[in-house]
Amino acid sequence: MALESISFVVLNELQLPVEVLQSLIEFEEVDLVESEASEQVEPNGVFEIEEIEKENSVLDGHAKPEINDKVKERLPLRQIEGGVSGLSNFGSNVFQYRQLSPQQLEELLKKTITGQNIIKRGSIGPLSIDSQRELVHIIVEYHCSVGLQAKEDILRWYSECIVALFKHEKTETYFIPRAGGRKNPGGKLFNKIVNLKQKAGKRKFREEAHLAGHQSTSEPEAIENDPAAEAAIQWLDQNRNPWTTALDKWELSYPIRKKQLGNKKIIDELYRHFKLYREEHGYQAIDVDFRLMYGIDDGVKKWNLAFPKLVKYLDRPYKDDFSKKILECLKSPESDLDVKTCAVLLLLNNVLKPTKVTRKFKPSILAAQEEIILFAASNDLAAGVFTKFNEDYSKYGFQPVPKLIFIGDGIDSLEGEFQVRFQDFSYRFDSASRAIDVLVKFCAVFGLEHSRISRLVWLFISAFFYNVPVQEQYECINSLKAYLIN
Repeated sequence: MALESISFVVLNELQLPVEVLQSLIEFEEVDLVESEASEQVEPNGVFEIEEIEKENSVLDGHAKPEINDKVKERLPLRQIEGGVSGLSNFGSNVFQYRQLSPQQLEELLKKTITGQNIIKRGSIGPLSIDSQRELVHIIVEYHCSVGLQAKEDILRWYSECIVALFKHEKTETYFIPRAGGRKNPGGKLFNKIVNLKQKAGKRKFREEAHLAGHQSTSEPEAIENDPAAEAAIQWLDQNRNPWTTALDKWELSYPIRKKQLGNKKIIDELYRHFKLYREEHGYQAIDVDFRLMYGIDDGVKKWNLAFPKLVKYLDRPYKDDFSKKILECLKSPESDLDVKTCAVLLLLNNVLKPTKVTRKFKPSILAAQEEIILFAASNDLAAGVFTKFNEDYSKYGFQPVPKLIFIGDGIDSLEGEFQVRFQDFSYRFDSASRAIDVLVKFCAVFGLEHSRISRLVWLFISAFFYNVPVQEQYECINSLKAYLIN
C-alpha cells in the first residue's frame, strides 16, 4: 500500500486497521545514519500546546481530537511549523512532531494486551526494564511502519510523549542527544531502531537463502553441455598429478560445479564429487573457485597495502592488560610480519566489537580475542584444540565454522605453522596472512558463515579486502573502511 494513499488524518489519529499495519510494517529500509549534508529544517514560532490545538483544530476538513487535560499539563513546549495541508507537507515538522501525541500513544498501547499492561504498570511507578523494552518496541514498530527516519527531533518527541504519558519515566532513558563527537544519538529508541533494521536485513537474507536453497533442490538447473568441462572432470576422477595439470583441469571443470558453490546445504556433496579439495594443497582449488566466482584474487595484496594504516589505526590506549601486551608486540621492532598480523587480527576486536550471539549472551572483547585465533602448543595438540572449540561453540546451537589454528603458546611464541581447519579438513601454511586469506575464501566458496563471536572482524575483512558481498552494515566497519580509503 502506498503511503500517499493513506490520509493524513488516518495516520495522525493512528486508527490503522491491523491489516494495514501489517502491510506497512514491511517498510523500505532507510538509512539510519544522518548525513551531515542533509537539510536540517529549523522550526519557527514557539506555541503553547493549547494554541497549536486551536490553530490546527481542522485539517483537510477533519476535526482534530482534544488532548486529555492531564496529558496536556505535562506536554512540553515544542517549536512547530504551522500550516499543513494533507500530505503535501509530509516532510514538515508538524507532521513529524504531531504524528504521535501522548494521547495517541496511549490509544496505540490500548490496542494490545502488552500495551494495556504497560499502561497499568506505568500508572503505579517506574517501568521495569522489560516493560520499557516492550514500550519501545511498540513505538519503533509504529515509527518504521510509517517510513520515518531516525532523526533526533523525532526521537526527542517520542521520548517526551513517553514522559508526558508516564510521569515516572525519564527522557534520557529513551533519547540521548549526540555529544562528544558521537555521530548518532543514544537511548533505547535509537538502539531499537538500529536493532530492528539489522534483524530485518538478516531476515531478508535468510528468506532469500531459503528460497534459493528450495529452488536448487526442487528445481535443479540443467547444466549446460560443456565437452571441455566434462573431459576435465573425467581426468580429475582418475588423476591428481601433475598438480599444475590438475589445477588447469580444475579451472576447466568450473562450469560443472559453479551452480553448487556458495550453498552450504550441499557442501558434503561438493566434497564427495570434487575430491581435489581434500588434497594437501586443495586450498589452491579454492583459490581458483574464488577467483572465478568473484573475479578477484588479490586479497593478500590489499591486506599488505593497508597494513601500515591498520597498525596506525589500532595504535591507541587500551584498558585491559591483554590488549596492551598485543599492542606492544605490534609495535616492537623485533616482531616479524606473522606476529604483527596476529596482533592486528586480535586488536581489531577492540574497534569491531562483538555483538550478541544469542538473545542473552554477548561475548566480551577478550572472549573474541581468545576465539578469533586458536593457539595450540604443538601440531599434535591442534586437533584437540579444534575439537574442544567445536564442542563449546555447538552449545549455542550453531553450526561448525572454519577456524584458524596457529602453532605456538601464543602471539609471542609462534612456531611458524598456521592452519585452517573445518570438519576433517586441515590446510597448513607458513604465513599467518595466507591462512587468513584461505579462511575467507573457504567461507565464501562454500557459503559458510564466520564465527559469530568475532563476526564483525570477518565481515570487515571479507568485504573490504575480498569484495565479498555482506548483507549487514555497521557504523564501526564503515568508519574503518573510510579511514583506510582516505
